[in-house]
Amino acid sequence: MIWFTSDQHFGHANIIKYCNRPFESVEDMNDQLVRRHNLLVEPTDEVYHLGDFSMHPRELARLKDMNGRHNLIPGNHDRCHPVHKNWHDKLKLYLDSGFQSIYVEDQIIMTDSPFEVVTLHHLPYTGDHHDTEERYKSFRPVDYGGWLLHGHVHTTWKVKDKMINVGVDQWGYAPISILQIREIIRGSE
Repeated sequence: MIWFTSDQHFGHANIIKYCNRPFESVEDMNDQLVRRHNLLVEPTDEVYHLGDFSMHPRELARLKDMNGRHNLIPGNHDRCHPVHKNWHDKLKLYLDSGFQSIYVEDQIIMTDSPFEVVTLHHLPYTGDHHDTEERYKSFRPVDYGGWLLHGHVHTTWKVKDKMINVGVDQWGYAPISILQIREIIRGSE
């Protein structure tokens, strides 16, 4: 099975308040995110983390407790994202922590009918989770009219136009499966 997730923000105490997450503490949140992930994901499953895995590199150790083979498309809070100075120096740290691959952007082909190419990115085509102007414009994916799986916007939307927010705040603090993604895409036709 293939799974998608983003915006866990491991170790980020303020995210509980910012997104009204139902956790008593950052430790409770960290533990619940791992538990909920492991209830769905098998050890041999493929997991795409679409950014903002943790607020600090020391929290990368959480990955070893999580089922699956992990791929990272970094978000603006991940130190290996190009928005950060010397980001390329952090790539080895993330790979050594258990990510088998790191991409700034990727595409996945959903071979089930209808044939669909889906772009994976941390940022949406447009929009932000703040009421201010969109941030990181030069890092956003180009909208060629296809579907986009992303994170970054937390509670702002679940599905908007051809963008699906796979952030944990929208999916019960757990990953969403490729089967669920296919249903959303089919339901929009």
